[in-house]
Amino acid sequence: MSISFLTTPPPYLGEGAALTAALIWSFTLCIYRFHAHDLPANTINLFKNVVAFLCLSGMILILNRPFPQEHHLWLLLMGSGVIGLVISDSCMFAALKRLGAQTTAAIQCLAPPLAAALALWAHDEVISTSKITGMLLTVLSVAGVILMARSPHGAEPQHRRQGLILALVAATAQAIGMVMAKGPLNEIDPATGLRKLDVFMGTLIRLAPAVIVLLLISWQRGRHAQWDKLIHPPRRLAYLGIASLLGSFIGLLLLTIGITYSSVGVATTLSATFPIWIIPVSYLFLGEKARPGQILCTVLAVVGVSLLIA
Repeated sequence: MSISFLTTPPPYLGEGAALTAALIWSFTLCIYRFHAHDLPANTINLFKNVVAFLCLSGMILILNRPFPQEHHLWLLLMGSGVIGLVISDSCMFAALKRLGAQTTAAIQCLAPPLAAALALWAHDEVISTSKITGMLLTVLSVAGVILMARSPHGAEPQHRRQGLILALVAATAQAIGMVMAKGPLNEIDPATGLRKLDVFMGTLIRLAPAVIVLLLISWQRGRHAQWDKLIHPPRRLAYLGIASLLGSFIGLLLLTIGITYSSVGVATTLSATFPIWIIPVSYLFLGEKARPGQILCTVLAVVGVSLLIA
């Protein structure tokens, strides 16, 4: 995607946009933790995806983006959406309630090394020595975060174990979804030399089946979906709406600008720093304290991710 109205972009526009996306994601995760702690994970996930779907649909209509004609692109992206947006995000929200923002965010650093390992099998990608180092550093650092992290106040050991399992499932599902979406999002049209679809259209195609599946789950759960809690108190709906708009739409737009006006590796690395930023943000807004060793391991995990995607 090109941002046509920026004929002469200011210096470091791409880097600043990617870093702002990371900061936004750290804030939105804390908003979900504070305002949605008593809501079912599927309900939060559906609300977030509906907001993102409506915003992306509006942008695609404004930009007049064509739908891809190849059926295999649709199938892979739709499958990626169910795995990456239904299973992964629902498990992440469930883990967030049990582990807190800091540990949940740190464990999501496992998604890139898992995706790299899966891509090696699925796409015959070559893994360099630096990427292997990044994978090992990330896995060991996340293990350190898990061992040193404090449990949320009043959390039972059983809930912590459940949270760890849910967070690991979320990272694994996210990795599978990333690998499934990589081919369609990077497929080149030989006639033009351009990608067959941009990130907004690809994300919309991923979102559509995710919304349908989550709607079916919500309908099956009936009153257990607890939609009435979403609007009581009314400010909860406002905060969650802002978090959904910022995290799922504005964050994606900023990341796209980052990739457009800086290198993909730099933009992706900067956007992947959100587990670091969430440490001071969650301390200020949620009172979550981190041990020095936990902070160091989180930083090392992000360094490992940067080695993977550089």
